[in-house]
Amino acid sequence: MVTILEFLVDEEVKIVAEIDVLQVINGFQVLTSQVKSVNRLFRRQPYIASNICINNPLRKTAYMNILLSLTETLRLSPQKISDSDLVGFKLDRLEKKLDGIKEKKAKEKAGKIKIQNTKEKLKDSKQKCSDFNAQLEIEKAEVLAASAPLFLSDDEDVF
Repeated sequence: MVTILEFLVDEEVKIVAEIDVLQVINGFQVLTSQVKSVNRLFRRQPYIASNICINNPLRKTAYMNILLSLTETLRLSPQKISDSDLVGFKLDRLEKKLDGIKEKKAKEKAGKIKIQNTKEKLKDSKQKCSDFNAQLEIEKAEVLAASAPLFLSDDEDVF
């Protein structure tokens, strides 16, 4: 996070920038200003870091920001939490969405397995078809040879 302040000093504009640096804590990128809150969160709930299986660093950071915001909201007294703040706590809808996503992922995985199995069966069938075509050509050649007329020539002994 960058905070930029402009000042007018002796008829000149002075610009002062304050940069909040990211730090990595248990695989989460957090602002320096959030380090204390994140450490407290991990001390109180040590399973959080190990139970989050997100590989994308941007998503991990977003997840942590949501967690920090949520914990800050929950630390407020009930009188200070507005109804609009509570709208975000309708977790049953979120849970249904997550279940729907999990179901789609399971269907996708099962579908990919079915496709792979069908491809293998098709490959086997194509090989069998090729084998049948080769056998058919052999049988055609044998029938053609068997149906060819016999000629007696002078250089063959008939008796």
